[in-house]
Amino acid sequence: MKTNEVEKRLGISKQSILFYEKEGLVHPKRDESNYRDYDEQDVQILQMIKLLRGMDISIDDIRLVLSGDKSFSECLEMKEQNIEYLMSELEETKNVVSSLKEKNIPLIPALADFELQTKTINFGYNKTNKTPSLGRLLTSKLALSRLMGLIIYSLIFLFFIIVILLAFNYTINSIPVIIGIWIIIFIIVVLLFGNVQWVLLELTNDQYIEFLESSIRYYKRRNNLSHFRYILSSIFNNNRKYLKEVNYEDIKKVTIKEVDRYVRMPYTYIGYQIVTYDFTFDFKDESVILRNPITLEDDQYLVKEIIKAKIKTIEDKDHYLD
Repeated sequence: MKTNEVEKRLGISKQSILFYEKEGLVHPKRDESNYRDYDEQDVQILQMIKLLRGMDISIDDIRLVLSGDKSFSECLEMKEQNIEYLMSELEETKNVVSSLKEKNIPLIPALADFELQTKTINFGYNKTNKTPSLGRLLTSKLALSRLMGLIIYSLIFLFFIIVILLAFNYTINSIPVIIGIWIIIFIIVVLLFGNVQWVLLELTNDQYIEFLESSIRYYKRRNNLSHFRYILSSIFNNNRKYLKEVNYEDIKKVTIKEVDRYVRMPYTYIGYQIVTYDFTFDFKDESVILRNPITLEDDQYLVKEIIKAKIKTIEDKDHYLD
């Protein structure tokens, strides 16, 4: 059988057949005209080579299988192990790609050393958005907890008012009157507090900054009433109108300051001093100050590197970014 006939029968290119011969995998005879003449055994060997090459088995391993120095099952087992290793590496690469895509961060040199961190919870906190951030974006669940805090506060005040009235022999028998008093108290609590946060170290009052590919997005608390509206809109996932975006080149300055704060354990006189950091972002028309903003998962590393890479003017006397 001539080379072109083998090519048509097996679907192997002439170049590949000649290459396998050169590698010593097949040994066709020659006819009187010195043309290659493949017998049925040569064709079967080429069929096996085609099968093995289709599984991306190397020429060296094929040579060992054909010579009997390695069994077919051994060859398949090694290939299976290699595939599992490649799949694990691809899965790891896929996780990094997916994570960076979700984070929507700029291309910075530090990403060459980036390693995904497993999800961690600090002080009972969970991350509320995929992008690297200082502080947390209000989600529906978190906003509901803020609203419940306001309701609980107002109900506590209502309870004390009723107790005081009863102490002076004033009785309130009308449910509508009690509801009316509670509504007034609730409005006063909203105007005085805007929201209620139960953790002493949560000092940013829901202000936050998230770092995107070409800009930052932030929320600045203007006053208690507007913040209450922000909470209500967050419950219905409609808070985008309260967020602003600023391109990195429009950030005039970032100041990072180390602050020692004293934390007292709830219901005790036991306390301890901790080191925290405050961030000030100066824009063209306003500034945002984040006092001890929480950072979760990879955020601390990524935020540091983004600030160093994307913001021109940085004041960091306490070397937070080092």
